[in-house]
Amino acid sequence: MNTNNQYNQQQILSPNNIISYPQENVVMAKYSFFYKAYNDFQIYHITYEEITFEIISRLLSDHDCITQSHIQPNNLHVFYYQHPDDKKIYKIICEVISYTYIIRVLNKINYGIDLSFNEHQQVVFSKEHKINLEFHLKNDLINYLAPIYTFQ
Repeated sequence: MNTNNQYNQQQILSPNNIISYPQENVVMAKYSFFYKAYNDFQIYHITYEEITFEIISRLLSDHDCITQSHIQPNNLHVFYYQHPDDKKIYKIICEVISYTYIIRVLNKINYGIDLSFNEHQQVVFSKEHKINLEFHLKNDLINYLAPIYTFQ
């Protein structure tokens, strides 16, 4: 995991959203960052966390969990990713960010103006956006998914 704030044309890493869970000498963490996939006009809030073996085992053994169809909200897309090097599995949660929200945040950060819009812009994930986002994000996730080692 690159610990520096990294910005390029596609992504912003936000280390302020780290939640750590101790497990032996490796800290399991939940990370968030904003992301824009290639060939996509939309901006996404991405959250990922490592899935432990116990959770994977429980999910695989729970027949009801596998057979039930879980309906996700229209602005979310959830998928799982296995790191090619260490074979760890991560849950990736992608949320479409509305332009109204982005404008509110930029005005608050840059000008100290807290505008309250009456309209709630409903942003919906299309199937094409989900496929495109997942494809590009899987290629970029390898740069973010490194374990954080603590020294005691």
